[in-house]
Amino acid sequence: MTEKTRTVSEDFYADVYERAPDMYCSVDVHSGEITRCNLTYADEIGLERDDILGSDALEYYAEESEGEVLKAREQVRSGEPVENVDVRVRRADGSTFGALLSATPIREDGDVVGLRAALRDVSELMEAEREFREQTRQLKQSNEELEQFAYLASHDLQEPLRMVASYTQLLARRYEDELDERAQKYIGYAVEGAERMKALLNDLLQYSRVGRPNESMEAVDLNSVLESVTSNLMIQIRQTGAEVDVDELPVVHGNRTMLNSLFQNLIGNGIKFNDSSSPRVTVSVADTDDDQVTVEVRDNGVGFDPANADRMFQMFQRLNERGDFEGTGTGLAIVKKIVEAHEGTVSADSTPGEGSTFRVTLPLADNSFD
Repeated sequence: MTEKTRTVSEDFYADVYERAPDMYCSVDVHSGEITRCNLTYADEIGLERDDILGSDALEYYAEESEGEVLKAREQVRSGEPVENVDVRVRRADGSTFGALLSATPIREDGDVVGLRAALRDVSELMEAEREFREQTRQLKQSNEELEQFAYLASHDLQEPLRMVASYTQLLARRYEDELDERAQKYIGYAVEGAERMKALLNDLLQYSRVGRPNESMEAVDLNSVLESVTSNLMIQIRQTGAEVDVDELPVVHGNRTMLNSLFQNLIGNGIKFNDSSSPRVTVSVADTDDDQVTVEVRDNGVGFDPANADRMFQMFQRLNERGDFEGTGTGLAIVKKIVEAHEGTVSADSTPGEGSTFRVTLPLADNSFD
């Protein structure tokens, strides 16, 4: 390297040092005095550089950070660098801000004589983090309150609905000979509406219960879950002549009750939203890795427009006319909430008239395929 090249290089690094966005300084590890600092350091502290040089570095830290600074200095004196120590820097006007302190040793003849310190202002980041934590706390509280409201509302409204349906049916039987065909039809509408509202409230009640903090997680054999689900759906399977094929499935880390509800909704939908003379639902493993499995539920039902794939997982969203198929539009919303409670994902695709495929990713339990 020529003298000219060395000079250019030294000037370049000197300029980078002076104008770097971080605060740089060198400190004597024995006296604690600042022996060098860049312009950024002086600007942030609010003093001329000449006033800073020779002063005790501890003067520029808040009192609560002095212990961490001294501990870091001792570590560097022993020859070990320090990285990202949370400290509060004190300006000349008394104000403070949060920073991350990193330091490396300066050696002469093998001995540590000083340290090079870098201070990065993270006050804005810390404030953003504080606001994020507060917003998260408020959102969690709001969600808990909404879930509690949904639970209480759906539970407490069940009894009045039962009374409406019961007394309306009693009215129809008691005055059957005195009511004309139109009155009988109106009573039928009232009973049907009450039953539909009852179904909506039951689904809302189930939705509000999913993922509550007291839900325990354990190793769950999906094969036993699917046996239970097909048993629960046996009447529907026999009435429709449906065929449900289940391949060998792994053991996952989850909640058995929620997983039962998840697959009962998916398989039940595959049978219900189906105009085939021989409904068929297949459950199989689509993909697996070290810590998760993707289970695929495929049917030959009516399918849906792929453009509605995201909307179909929202509460009370129906992609079919009410007269075509029964349902409240909550089943897939419950599926999504259950999957999220297991920190998994759910997706769907379809070709209208040719069936649908739902893919659910769940965490594997240890040794799930042993």
